[in-house]
Amino acid sequence: MNILVSRPGYRPISPLSEMSMVNLLSCPNPQFLISNQKPIAAIDVARNIIASDFYRSKEFDTLLFLDDDIVFDAKDMVKLCNHIEDGKNVVGAAYATKNIKPSIAARFFDNQTVSFSKDSKPVKIKYLPGGCLMIAKKVFGKLAEKLPLCNFSEPISFWPFFQPMIKHTRSGLFKSHNDYLTEDYSFPVSPDVKVIDAQLNWKGITEFKIGDKILGADEKSLNIYGDRKFRESEVTGFFEKKLELWRIVTTGREIITTQDHKWFMKRMWRSDNNSKNEIPKHWSWQQTGSIKSGDFVSCPMEVFKEVDIYNFDYMIGYMRGAWDGDGTVFSKGYNHYVRLSQTDFESVERIEEYLKRLRIVYHRSIRHLKNINWKPLNNIEVCRNGHFENFINLVYGQEIESKEYKKGYLAGIFDAEGCFGKKDELSIANFNKDIIQKCVGYLAYLGFEFKYRSFGIVNCKRLEILRFISMVNPAIKRKKNFSNRGFVNSEENVLSVESLHKRGDVVCLTTSTGTFFADGFFSHNCERATDSGFDIWLDPSIRLSHVGQKLYTLENVFDKPVEPMENITITQSSSKNGGSPIGEQLLSAPEKVS
Repeated sequence: MNILVSRPGYRPISPLSEMSMVNLLSCPNPQFLISNQKPIAAIDVARNIIASDFYRSKEFDTLLFLDDDIVFDAKDMVKLCNHIEDGKNVVGAAYATKNIKPSIAARFFDNQTVSFSKDSKPVKIKYLPGGCLMIAKKVFGKLAEKLPLCNFSEPISFWPFFQPMIKHTRSGLFKSHNDYLTEDYSFPVSPDVKVIDAQLNWKGITEFKIGDKILGADEKSLNIYGDRKFRESEVTGFFEKKLELWRIVTTGREIITTQDHKWFMKRMWRSDNNSKNEIPKHWSWQQTGSIKSGDFVSCPMEVFKEVDIYNFDYMIGYMRGAWDGDGTVFSKGYNHYVRLSQTDFESVERIEEYLKRLRIVYHRSIRHLKNINWKPLNNIEVCRNGHFENFINLVYGQEIESKEYKKGYLAGIFDAEGCFGKKDELSIANFNKDIIQKCVGYLAYLGFEFKYRSFGIVNCKRLEILRFISMVNPAIKRKKNFSNRGFVNSEENVLSVESLHKRGDVVCLTTSTGTFFADGFFSHNCERATDSGFDIWLDPSIRLSHVGQKLYTLENVFDKPVEPMENITITQSSSKNGGSPIGEQLLSAPEKVS
């Protein structure tokens, strides 16, 4: 067993850490060999170059990352080698962070208990730090199949095995936080897939770039009942790759993806090899390769072609709907004009663009009201001879019997008279019965269901509301904001899951919520460790020291003297006093020390 020891970074090496390294290199079996320190300030790039060089080498089979400020016992590093030989392909040790209030540099699963003692056995955990981390070569081989080779034309090329990412996590109804992760990475889907953005428009996945806003949902349920909410999500990563393709076919649609991509699934029952006990149906994240025919997949959305808001019929319909709601038409003698006044600027700006395209001269103004608590009105007015008549002929002439006209009309009347309330009710209110009757007819033509109320029409079904907004595309953003509204699931039966036995172009998309909607499927971003297919192991029996302004050890974490082999138990659970949310943040001092 040949181990390459590497110290990423460019800082001077701590003398105490150097003494530990001298003892390690004198070990006869297994053989450790240290690599040259990479003088690169960006630590993630340094790790990527080191790992890529190691993966290309034929001399070494195991890589050991040891930071230049970690103090260790050589015997403990030999212990890590034994774990690698036992099949634990990613294994390491935890240490105290160099913070004002030190914490354990490791991240654990929800409600996980870990005991630190001389007899402790390795345990699986969620994340390990890179300060003392041993990795078998096969792990990098699996990841290199899925990651792009970067800087190919430059002297130093590497695979981005270590990529920083911001992961947004919610731990309850009112608690959320962002984690800065070095190894978070998304799984890919076909470049032909449509993704819904924050304004509920379906676009090709290749049209998105980092920083764009899309619609996601909570990765984890908010309570024991499995409730989730829709969330506005931000694209944090994007790249393309060639991978083996898989296809999922359901009763209503199909999608091209990869074997490792995760979907929100419900399995009717599951049994193990030792018994035939059935487990009740449940929803969980499942990889494509583990999905079977008969399972149910979450498909809460219907995919629509992006609305062409500059289609002539749509433009005319939109202006007619807006004027039926908030517009004024006045003509008396030589005095005539059409005017639209709204507090929201998006609708007025859209109509302004329409008038430009139709070559109609207009006047735009802002009117401030006497009451300072009232929002100013955005006005747009057409009053010139010729242009007024042209507007009347186009907008108030014979109604156009086309689908796009009806979509435009409903978008315009919704921007003028519509509301998407806090109680998840979408309504269109108007005292003119002819206008309401026209809306009902257009809604029925497009396949929507609305109920009559005293003030107009209303719909309370969230998925139907989402379908309405996606299909007609109103302009006012606040009226089509689905973020923080309750997630509604809709399932489709899986008919088949199969490998296409060919490689093809796929797109990897990462988001701040860890989720997005692909072709109507509820899709997931996942961690790199899951993607590699290997578990992460922590050896709690190993004690390390961290060199800073002082020597940071476990006693700095637990606020008490700690004997070298004293048994310390930590329990990962949600804090009851406003502390760190479960499973996602570096642990602070635990509630119990035994």
